Amino acid sequence: NYKIFLRYNDKIMNKLFITSYTNFNCLAHLPSGKPAKSPLLLLDNSDEISICNKELYNPAFMIKHPKSETYYVCLESIYRGDIATISENEIKQVITSGGKSSCFLAFDPCLKYLVNINYWDSSISIHSIDNQDYLLSEPIYIFKDKACHKANGLEEHLVNRQSEPHYHSALFVEVSKQTYLFVPDLGMDKIHIFEFIYDKPEICLITSVDLPSGSGPRYIVQNDDIIYVVNELNSTVTVFELIKNRIPELLVKNTKSSLPPNFPSTKSKCGGIVLHQTEPYILVSNRGHNSITIFKCCNFDIEIVEIFSTLGETPRHFTFDKNCSNIYVANQDTDTVTIFSFKKGMVQFIKSINVCSPNFILTS
Repeated sequence: NYKIFLRYNDKIMNKLFITSYTNFNCLAHLPSGKPAKSPLLLLDNSDEISICNKELYNPAFMIKHPKSETYYVCLESIYRGDIATISENEIKQVITSGGKSSCFLAFDPCLKYLVNINYWDSSISIHSIDNQDYLLSEPIYIFKDKACHKANGLEEHLVNRQSEPHYHSALFVEVSKQTYLFVPDLGMDKIHIFEFIYDKPEICLITSVDLPSGSGPRYIVQNDDIIYVVNELNSTVTVFELIKNRIPELLVKNTKSSLPPNFPSTKSKCGGIVLHQTEPYILVSNRGHNSITIFKCCNFDIEIVEIFSTLGETPRHFTFDKNCSNIYVANQDTDTVTIFSFKKGMVQFIKSINVCSPNFILTS
C-alpha cells in the first residue's frame, strides 16, 4: 500500500476511482503494461487506497448513480460479459451483460434503466434499476445486431476490426418528448439511432448515419444541438448538428484531425473524448501519439489550441475532476496515471501515480 494526498491547487478531490486490466488473455486488444493485481483503486480524502474484491475481472468502464453512492462497472472479456454493482466499497452483485466484452453503460433520462453496450458481439442489454437499493436486474431486453458473426478469436479480430459491427458506446437523446439512443458502430462506420420504448422496455433501430470508410466511431457526446463523435481509427472528431425532426437527423458540419499535421494517422488511434462543463473546450486522447488534443469550440467549428504529451503510452481514458480544474489520464501501457492542471485551455503537469494497466478513471 501507498498513500496519495489528493489536494491540488487548494482544491480537494473527494473520490478518484481507477480501474485496471487484470487478465490480458480475454481482451479484444493487446495491452503491453503489467496486469494489475488490484482491479479497482479508490483514492479519497483520507489518503487511503481501498481495494475492492478481486472478483472484479478487467473492469473497463464505470458509472455512478446520480442519486446514490452506488457505482456500476463493466467487466470486459471476449468470452463473457458482466456488470458489477458496488456500494460502500463492496461488491453487492454481479450480473450478466447479455453479451461479450461489456464496454459502456448509460442511464436512461428517467433513471429507471441502465443500458449496457457489448463490443464483441454488438449487443445492447437493458437492466431495470431498483429504486430502493439500486441493484440491477438481469437483462430484461437484449438487442443483437444480425450482421455480427463474431470473429474466431483475437487474432482474426485484430486483422480487420471492420469486418463486422462493433458497438462501442451510447448516448441518450430526447427529441419532442421521445427518447432515442445513439450508438456508434466502430466496425461499420455508422451511428445507429434507436427509439427507446419505455412501455416494454425495448429499443427499435429506426435509422443509421454513415461516416467515411475507415473512421471507426468510438464515443459520442452532446452539447445542446451539437453532437461530437470521436473516430478511433482515423483520429478525427466529427461535429454534427442535431436536427430535431420527428425522426432525429445528424447533419455533418465539420471534421477535424486530432493529430499534428506531420504525424500519420496510421500510427495513432483516438481514445476518449470529454467536454468541458462550463468553457468551450473539447478534449480527445491520442493512443500512439500519446497525447491529448484540446479543441476550442465555436458553434460548429473546432480548432486545436494545444496538443500536450500525457507523459505515458496509450492514454486509453481521461477525465476532468468535478470543477474541470484538473485532468486525470490513464496511460494503459506504461502503468501510470498522470495528473495535469487545466485553466483556459492550458495545462501544467502536477504528478504521476504508478498503477498497473489503468484503463478508466472516474471522479466523484
